Amino acid sequence: MQQNTSRGEESTDRTDEDDSTEFKETLADLTGFQLHALWVAGRLNAEQPAVSGQDISRELGERFDDKPTHGRLYPNLDTLVNYGLIDRRPEQINRRTNAYEVTEKGRAFLAFYDEQIHEDARTMGLEVRR
Repeated sequence: MQQNTSRGEESTDRTDEDDSTEFKETLADLTGFQLHALWVAGRLNAEQPAVSGQDISRELGERFDDKPTHGRLYPNLDTLVNYGLIDRRPEQINRRTNAYEVTEKGRAFLAFYDEQIHEDARTMGLEVRR
């Protein structure tokens, strides 16, 4: 967020250019595995509001024929939380299990990422279908 220096208050007056710059930096920082985990969380969130790490792990395992280990998945989900792309909270039924939900910022980032991929594909002369 931009800082309003006259009163020390944060301003929510963000522009698409601000988001684009921030998202480009985030895209450069995230690993491929983190991008896939975010994408999977977003897809699963379309079906249910919050999903467990096990749900994300299971889906990644189905996509790549190799379920990620606990030691690989959860530190990467922590990174996505730290970037503000997903929220983590204890599930209501089982306080030991966390529920993950893609944030508004995360959804905007996924839309940006999708557009970047399609733009690159068009540049390479590949057919883009939606």
